[in-house]
Amino acid sequence: MGRQLGRSSIVEVNLVNVTRNNLRTRDRLIDSAAQHFAEFGLDGASLRQIALDSEITPAAVYNHFPGGKMELYAAVMTIVADALGDLAIGKIDDPDRPVEVILQSAEQLWRFFERHPDIAKLLAREAIAHEENARDYFESCLESAKAIEVFLITAIEAKKVRPVEPKFFLMWTASVLINFHGKPMLRNFLYRDLPNDVALKHLLEQVDRELRLP
Repeated sequence: MGRQLGRSSIVEVNLVNVTRNNLRTRDRLIDSAAQHFAEFGLDGASLRQIALDSEITPAAVYNHFPGGKMELYAAVMTIVADALGDLAIGKIDDPDRPVEVILQSAEQLWRFFERHPDIAKLLAREAIAHEENARDYFESCLESAKAIEVFLITAIEAKKVRPVEPKFFLMWTASVLINFHGKPMLRNFLYRDLPNDVALKHLLEQVDRELRLP
């Protein structure tokens, strides 16, 4: 699988503090690895093919990631977790307007997955994966969801939103966000030719109906 051009790279999400030359190579490795892990999972991805797609030799991967594929996977998932945290947790700072806060977070996450469909695909795969080595890293990506859950529970207790079941509401919202961008076959089956912005509008309207008090 070759490098896919014309889309935002995962490394645009977060830059690693290394020298410029190493940064370019490291970025290529992380970008390529994200695509391979999304397509084949941790166990199925080939470190050799990741290296070749990054235009370096397989042995050179260990200059940047001495731990090999596992360390490379950890780097990808750390960037994903940090990005999701910045987008979601960074917004939940207005307890007096919880509906608007959650709507804003949902839109920000939608735009993020729209720019980085490989990340959505990776999360969709890892959510149902049985690879023990990957589980801990995937758990780190759920921290932002846990923070939003606490925010939502607080809003429910303060009677500022409808009394939804927080875990079910968040699971539904996350499923739409991730599967719309990460599973194109499912999206095409369910939504046909529905434009992204129209789908986003429908999602936000549904979230608003579920949460906003009459």
